[in-house]
Amino acid sequence: MTKLMGVPDDQYSPGVAWRIWGFATQAMKRQGWKLHVFIGSKAQAQQTLNLAMPILLANDVNHKFWASDDPILNDEDENQGKWFAIYPSSNVEALEVASELEQALQAGGVTPLNRELTGEIKVDKGYVYSRYGPYGHDSMITSEGTTAQDARGIKAHPGWVENIWLQYKALTQPGSRIAVTLPSDFMAEFPAARSRRG
Repeated sequence: MTKLMGVPDDQYSPGVAWRIWGFATQAMKRQGWKLHVFIGSKAQAQQTLNLAMPILLANDVNHKFWASDDPILNDEDENQGKWFAIYPSSNVEALEVASELEQALQAGGVTPLNRELTGEIKVDKGYVYSRYGPYGHDSMITSEGTTAQDARGIKAHPGWVENIWLQYKALTQPGSRIAVTLPSDFMAEFPAARSRRG
């Protein structure tokens, strides 16, 4: 059986460069807060994979990872150093998975990227970044039910989307009631937009 940096290839669908988990078998939201894990060197690649993958699989969250540690580190676009792209099914899941990844990567001795990235929000210590955008589409549905283009590489989120990461530290502390406290997700928040989509 072929291995992808130690991952059995029957667990992931092959892409052009990414290896994909879950997209074909799970219903994906149209849009939401994506999570990104970046690495700054090849030395961090396998360790990051070993720490992050069990969390993503245990949470049953759609994600993809880069199957080689070479090309992505030489990219000159916004993907440079991007190791995981994660597509949570809700705001609650985004916060919970980001918190678990931040804790595991820090405890595992991974060096965080920890720098500002255009169009991305640094979640906490720089292990995880996030932006709001479409999941597999070029456009988003606004709160008014109209379409809007993705502002990839420009803005982390459009003005009509609440920045959930402002609440991250309060909501992810031990004992917090994250599912109760967090505002509702986009499509539940804007039934007019949902009905216009059919």
